[in-house]
Amino acid sequence: MLNSPQHLTVWQVFRITLWFGLVTGLLEVLILFTQEHLFHQIIHRGRDYSWMTPLANMTIFAIFGSLPILVAWRAPRFLPFPGLIFLFSFLAGINLALAFYQTGRTILLAAVGILAVGMARLADSHPAALHRLFTRTLPWLAAVVFLIALGAR
Repeated sequence: MLNSPQHLTVWQVFRITLWFGLVTGLLEVLILFTQEHLFHQIIHRGRDYSWMTPLANMTIFAIFGSLPILVAWRAPRFLPFPGLIFLFSFLAGINLALAFYQTGRTILLAAVGILAVGMARLADSHPAALHRLFTRTLPWLAAVVFLIALGAR
């Protein structure tokens, strides 16, 4: 549970960081799977791509999340929950947008920004519910990636 909408702990920021990384990676795998099987596009990827992508995204988000984690550790009052959600929503949107769409990037980036603002507003109005979502679903997301990794072997 959140201590206060304005005061996040290091562990809370870390869980949110991991959650966004895993969700972004799983969405990327889902998009590639859809492109390959529904739209019959030829996509060259290895057998381990399905589990390595979420882990790679989790690592990228952990790198970008190191600064908010440091802020939460040293000066938690300077890390608002909506701002953190905006940052990670924007990073997730840019990751997915730039990876799969080659045309209309300006419009796409504007749409990603609007989505990130919407997520930040949601975080501002319902911080406890959103944090509960992160806390409850993170173990399940990690389990899905683990099962995908086992299935890829």
